[in-house]
Amino acid sequence: MNVSDGNCLCVATGPKIDLYNPVLDRLWYWMTYHQHARPLSEIEIKGSTMIKGACHCGSVHLSISGTVTNFEHCHCNTCRKFHGSVYGSSALVDASGFAVTAGEDALQGYRSSPGKERFFCRQCGCHLFAKEDDSDKVLLRIGTLEGTHGLMPEGHIYVCDRVPWSNVRDGLPQHAANSNETAG
Repeated sequence: MNVSDGNCLCVATGPKIDLYNPVLDRLWYWMTYHQHARPLSEIEIKGSTMIKGACHCGSVHLSISGTVTNFEHCHCNTCRKFHGSVYGSSALVDASGFAVTAGEDALQGYRSSPGKERFFCRQCGCHLFAKEDDSDKVLLRIGTLEGTHGLMPEGHIYVCDRVPWSNVRDGLPQHAANSNETAG
């Protein structure tokens, strides 16, 4: 699958035969998960229903209520480094619906770039969330959530930074940069 925004080509190079069918793959994905989850744009947590999360060692606990949006897999160099993975999975939540319910003293902040602070557990190093200055949103790290939360990813962003050996075959939209800029 070739993904291009005109400035970069995001594929592994070399000849290959690709028998992948994105329509069938997306249909399978939808059929497998549709009874248990909905796209984030439809998910609103109301009343006593709350999503909970924690760091690996359990020192820091989080709770999320309200609307969760923009669940995306980010392939940018920064997210790959911070997550130690092929991409980072994050979503936005209103700061008013986000709380550190235990272990606030175990949090360590790190200014990764001007205007953005990332928060980690001092004990286990788990990357829990990030916040931009003057923003009413918290960038939640999806891997920290507990249980079956019903959230589903909406797409991939910064696919132009994707490592060439990683194939994105889940049928989700792919964007060259942020989700406002479609790559292919």
